[in-house]
Amino acid sequence: MPGFNPENYKMFLILTVTLLLNVIVTAQPLSLKVLVTDIQHTGDTVRVLLWKGEKGFPREKEYCFRKKSSRATSDTALIIFNHLEPGDYAVSCFYDENSNRKYDRSFFRQTAEPFGLSGHPDYKHLPVTYQDAHFVINKDKQQIEIPLHYIKEAQNLLKR
Repeated sequence: MPGFNPENYKMFLILTVTLLLNVIVTAQPLSLKVLVTDIQHTGDTVRVLLWKGEKGFPREKEYCFRKKSSRATSDTALIIFNHLEPGDYAVSCFYDENSNRKYDRSFFRQTAEPFGLSGHPDYKHLPVTYQDAHFVINKDKQQIEIPLHYIKEAQNLLKR
């Protein structure tokens, strides 16, 4: 059995600590800040859905990865999602003007409440898909901005 070599032991400890620190740093959960802009009146609730896959995107909230809401007190609202893993995500949001916790559509299935999607998709090509709106989270405290589109504005977007 070979004798104890302090230099080998020291090198083993350095490599072990380095590996453990690397695992700890890369395993840190990430956060995403979603800044919803262009809120035209305050007092109602901004609802934000975070998606990690295309099933149900952008409206069927029972399939979303996480959801949060915030009362609008100014022309912007900030929603923060914590404890995320690096990867592909998309965000849909709407301004819940009647506080019924769902995205309302008119009788003709047109938009009835202000809405927005991540990735600034081209609304001329409907329906907007998860692929149109997805982005990658790969660093902590990443921030995206989503402007709300209102009924008249949305109708114009759809007519282009």
